[in-house]
Amino acid sequence: MSFLDRRRASRRREDHERDRLFELSADMLAVVGLDGMFRQLNASWERVTGFPLDELKAMPVIDVVDRHDQPQVAAELEKLRHTAEQREFEFRCRSRSGPPVWVQCTATPDQEAEAIYLAARDVMARKLAEAQSSRLAAIVESSNDAIVSASLSGMIESWNPAAERLFGYRASEVLGRPLTMLVPRLSTDLTPQMLGQVKTGERVTSLDVERRRKDGSLVRVALTISPVRDSMGMVVATSVIARERNDA
Repeated sequence: MSFLDRRRASRRREDHERDRLFELSADMLAVVGLDGMFRQLNASWERVTGFPLDELKAMPVIDVVDRHDQPQVAAELEKLRHTAEQREFEFRCRSRSGPPVWVQCTATPDQEAEAIYLAARDVMARKLAEAQSSRLAAIVESSNDAIVSASLSGMIESWNPAAERLFGYRASEVLGRPLTMLVPRLSTDLTPQMLGQVKTGERVTSLDVERRRKDGSLVRVALTISPVRDSMGMVVATSVIARERNDA
């Protein structure tokens, strides 16, 4: 086999490997012309959007974008037509049979080839987690109960407005300080025992105790102390909910 034959065979192999990677990628890969039409796209577009590839190939890329995000994406594509700068942006992709799907897109223009190379990744799970986190944060912020989180060693990590009202301390005054700062000086401190129970995954509920406010006055509260777990189920922190006992 001559050198040229070996070179052609090598190029065919490289092209085959590149095409296989393109097709097998879990990311949504595409080549888009500067006219905004798909030139090539892989099977992940069909998996994420539900539209058949033949139908997608006949669409301008902007038609795959949810109508609420089309102005933003159109502006990004216009910038890509006139620059060599890579751009990153997020948008909602239309879905044939369900709600739009959030994707994170990296787009690289090639003026010589008159093309834009797109790599988009489904980030719907992250968006849902962010939304859930925002809702939980709003619930904590608006709660009438004092809600405090602490490390497993008992150091305060978060302090909601109701905790400020109940104990008189601003968040900036307590973050990084021990939970024991709220224990009356002459009281038996059960905090280490309760933290030990939480570390094992146990939940302590309706514990009736006295706590000391910033002005030195005492307040009787019902405590609920729960473990906070990470995505692997490991206990990583402590959640404390305190409700003032008005029946004392």
